[in-house]
Amino acid sequence: MDEFFLFSEEHGVYVWFPSKTGSNHSYKVLKSCGFKNYMYSRKSNSLSPTNLDGYGHSLSKFPGNEHYSLISTARHPYTRLVSYFKFLNCFTVKKNKQLYYTISDSLEERKFKFRSFLNEMFALTLNHPALESYNTTRVPNFFLRVENLYEDYCKIPFIFSTIFRSSGELEKVCLKKENENKIDLTPWQEYFDQYTADLIYSKTENYCNLLGYDKDIWK
Repeated sequence: MDEFFLFSEEHGVYVWFPSKTGSNHSYKVLKSCGFKNYMYSRKSNSLSPTNLDGYGHSLSKFPGNEHYSLISTARHPYTRLVSYFKFLNCFTVKKNKQLYYTISDSLEERKFKFRSFLNEMFALTLNHPALESYNTTRVPNFFLRVENLYEDYCKIPFIFSTIFRSSGELEKVCLKKENENKIDLTPWQEYFDQYTADLIYSKTENYCNLLGYDKDIWK
């Protein structure tokens, strides 16, 4: 099976885009900073440039990946998991009619279903895609946090030195949102109570500490 990477051979860096961490936005920004698409073929065990466009959400590996720096997009677990919950309802699962909730449900009903959703995910033996990045064995060299995009881009030396950054265009792009959920407009904080906040934090504490995420941001 072939796998796709966003890769800068010049700077020795590749990128990981965990799901629901602003990956579409960062993919376009990094392409503007000179990153290119590469494909790893398991059959030939080789990594090479490709004209095919796209990327995956898993932290896949290729021969010698440990010799390269890693950039990862990131997002506070609270907002990320609410976003994933809304996404499953509003887009993905509608195809097979297995909705987690409907927008006509009361807020209390949706909060209960969000709690059930979390309990179901955390009970899985295999990692749910929405939880990927919290238990990885490799800590990325750079993070691109949804909440601090421009500042985080500027911490990457070769991006800071680009005309894309010095012209002010990078900052403008970072202020724009993509893929806004226009179906469920309920503020993400409304889905939380102490139980759900404590549950998520108990599973992601190390990640939150690493990235400086506030445990009580939902209050």
